[in-house]
Amino acid sequence: MRILHTVMSLSVASALSTPLLAQDETVSLRVAGWNMQSHGSDDSVLQSQLAAKDGVDLWGLSEVRDANALGAFEQGAEDGEGADFDAVLGTTGGGDRLAILFDRTILELLDTEELTTLQEGNPNHRAALVAHFRGVRTGQEFKFLVNHLARRDSALRARQAAFLNDWARMQTLPLVAVGDYNLDYHVSFGDGGDRDPGFDAMTNGGTWIWVRPETLVKTQASDRFNTVLDFVFVGNAPSAWTGESAILLRAGDAPAPPGDFDDDGDQTDHRPVDAVFVMTLPRDHDLETAGSEVPDGPVILQRLDEIEVELGRIRALLR
Repeated sequence: MRILHTVMSLSVASALSTPLLAQDETVSLRVAGWNMQSHGSDDSVLQSQLAAKDGVDLWGLSEVRDANALGAFEQGAEDGEGADFDAVLGTTGGGDRLAILFDRTILELLDTEELTTLQEGNPNHRAALVAHFRGVRTGQEFKFLVNHLARRDSALRARQAAFLNDWARMQTLPLVAVGDYNLDYHVSFGDGGDRDPGFDAMTNGGTWIWVRPETLVKTQASDRFNTVLDFVFVGNAPSAWTGESAILLRAGDAPAPPGDFDDDGDQTDHRPVDAVFVMTLPRDHDLETAGSEVPDGPVILQRLDEIEVELGRIRALLR
């Protein structure tokens, strides 16, 4: 996992597997989104590139051709994390489907749904794929979305983004969303307004917050566009979390440098985008949310000794 450089203040929740802590400790969850270019890449190449991303706990993939391709990608995720993964494959988009890969030792899948309103009756468009997760030990629940918004129809794309904003405002759980949003946020001039109107429709009112990479570079191999198409957003974010995002190289596991890159027919024409969320858990992390783990005798005695010392300090202050 990358070392966190600039940690931005960010409110987000996710589910992390952690035992009862004897002292304050930080835990992290790494999520990533990637467009796999279903009809212009080699599954075995992408499998090895997925495996090179060490420590990704939760993947959101777009343009997944079929179940066979997803099986290769699931194996790559397992090789990278050294853990048992499970997969969810969307039913919409034909040969450009959405999918989720998750580490089942950390996350329990409670439910899935597809937001078919985004299709507006056209089966070729992708309905957002939504997974409802709960932490295996913490009990924390959240929803994870994968999206691939329309590319050629800007008016439809804006309506899709506005729908996602409306949908998020109706949710009560924390939300994390990844995907290819086709929002064309210009690498150099996006802050000044050179971006697709759908970006503002998506983030209107602060419903969705962009987990902005420290360095913006283009995410698609295109001579026409110098823009970010792929994003990580969060919504309904509780406090006490920090996060960092990066646009990554396709091969290896490092942030991508500025400049052009090529689509060679084996690799996908998109770069992956990840986000690492970090939280500091207090030493009195609740037993119930820790999954009924009961500390042994020495841990209890150590905690009692610490409480006694603290009480002594309080008594001294009151004299």
